[in-house]
Amino acid sequence: MKKLLKTLLWILGIIIAIILIGGVFMPAKTELAVSKVIKANLYQTFRQVNCLKANASWSPWQNVKNISYSGPECGAGATMTWDDDMDGGKQVITESKPFEMIKTTLDFGDQGKAKAAILFDEKDEGVEVTWNFSSDAAYPLGRWMSVLFIKPMIKKSYKKGLNNLDSVLNHMAEERYKIKYEDVKPQPLLSLTGSADMENMPEVMPKLFMKLGTYMGENQIQPLGSPVTIWKSWSDSLNEMTVGFPVNEDVEGKGDIEVIQSYGGKALSIIHKGAYADQHKTWQLLMDNIKKMGLEAAGSPWEVYLTDPQTEKDTSKWLTKLYQPVK
Repeated sequence: MKKLLKTLLWILGIIIAIILIGGVFMPAKTELAVSKVIKANLYQTFRQVNCLKANASWSPWQNVKNISYSGPECGAGATMTWDDDMDGGKQVITESKPFEMIKTTLDFGDQGKAKAAILFDEKDEGVEVTWNFSSDAAYPLGRWMSVLFIKPMIKKSYKKGLNNLDSVLNHMAEERYKIKYEDVKPQPLLSLTGSADMENMPEVMPKLFMKLGTYMGENQIQPLGSPVTIWKSWSDSLNEMTVGFPVNEDVEGKGDIEVIQSYGGKALSIIHKGAYADQHKTWQLLMDNIKKMGLEAAGSPWEVYLTDPQTEKDTSKWLTKLYQPVK
């Protein structure tokens, strides 16, 4: 009996030594990163992560319950708490850099705390999303638990979550309004500026385009794209607008017809489908999302008329692309 006890003590000592010595050489933190290219546009992908209520549709953790939200709906300060089979937890977005990065803190109560970050990198084939995780691993048992159980479990969950995100975005019903975050290239515009109140707008704008079109015809100038209206100012009493066509760099204007350089830089865009008179609803949706994403309007908005009203008489089929520069 004494011999057996002595053997057991030896085995226990060896196990303790392995745990203590092995823990010295193990990482003091649980750190990992999982990446996946999501086949969706950058705006939709970022919004699905930046707005915590939208997380429920792709989260890998479906066993949570009693979810509650506080703070802003999206971006820094957005907070989510939940209950689960353990002690529940809390997630807070601590930093949100639109279309680039989101940082969060995670509090699992007695189970510990952690930090996470999700990075976004636009690619030709979609958006590469990288999900990072970091938490302390206490010496020595915490380090063993981290290597053998926690890290593999979180890595598996992150992979599942990114696969879910890809699936959700790819199977979303086609939206009438599809917002995009774009890097717009500047281009020369043959332009003409005018002003009108709301009542006279339907009469003034066609005259501006007609005058511009006549000049282009007389000088054999070919447009390189769809007609554009840049809104310089907008009010209930008077609106100032510049209408134009994309042209080659060697084109010259005359008098009040001049060549200007269009905006170049970051912008949110949205497609409006329908009559021009209903555009205010789509503009409002675009502006609301600028605020929600933590962005600011940074210049004159503009419209690109993708459908020619002379050839397509059905106004329900008219397409207009709306742009708002942002920062």
